[in-house]
Amino acid sequence: MVIILPKELHAQFEKSHDLKHKYDLDNMHVETVGTLTEEFRKNINFIVTLGGDGTILWASKQFNGDFVPPMITFDQGSLGFLCNFVF
Repeated sequence: MVIILPKELHAQFEKSHDLKHKYDLDNMHVETVGTLTEEFRKNINFIVTLGGDGTILWASKQFNGDFVPPMITFDQGSLGFLCNFVF
């Protein structure tokens, strides 16, 4: 599995050693992206979000109205009306 993070979150992810160990993310391949190319978008099978409605909207906006892959969303925000699961 490959985890794709926005550049601004990558530093936080790298500092979270306890979280990475707790969820066995030590062996995950992490990449950062500025903008997603069309070729890259076509190879995404699903999206997992940890956040609120804004996170879901941001993730779907990355596809510019094209096909958006299925989303698995976890509520960690203040609203969470669009989220499927509570974290």
